[in-house]
Amino acid sequence: MRQKPSRLNVSGALAVLSLSGAALGCASEETQSSPAPSATFTWTGGDFTVTASAVVDGCLDGAAEVVAIPGPTTTREFQNPLPFPGSDELPGEVSIKFVDPFTEVKATVTSPKQFQLTWDPAPVNKDVDLGKLSESWQGCVGDFEFGSTWNAVETADGDVKFEGKAEFRVTKTNGDAGCPQFEGELPCAVVLDVIATRKK
Repeated sequence: MRQKPSRLNVSGALAVLSLSGAALGCASEETQSSPAPSATFTWTGGDFTVTASAVVDGCLDGAAEVVAIPGPTTTREFQNPLPFPGSDELPGEVSIKFVDPFTEVKATVTSPKQFQLTWDPAPVNKDVDLGKLSESWQGCVGDFEFGSTWNAVETADGDVKFEGKAEFRVTKTNGDAGCPQFEGELPCAVVLDVIATRKK
């Protein structure tokens, strides 16, 4: 019988998003929205600091609360910057750095409609050693898929920031024993409300 992981043990799963800092609140059902930029708005690419303000844990039976305790005024910053192409470089390929045991991935940033960006296809990590996230998960490997949807927003100084949602989806686990017990069937997802601002 598989043992249900404790909240402390499962906290490492959110390391895929490289989070650090304060606690989070509950994510909204709608994508964050600011006024649309002018039709002629353009931006240059670069590295952006990503801050998560809320989370919906549809995967880990509430265990994500270890790193995502609801709080109305708190946020959490990703450890690694996230690259975005310039508006004239779309679609464009970027490298996304995660933390061990997850590996760096290549992602194609596309624009399905004006001022909206997404990763298409969703980048994946296969056969991730979950035992490195928790001693309770020794002997278990899992497949993960990463998704995001971003809206480009013109800032007061004419630069750009991106608002939207980021998520990681657990699509498969495999192991004789020790695999985490997820809520419901796979795939499942943990979804974050996020804002990306240009790295200083």
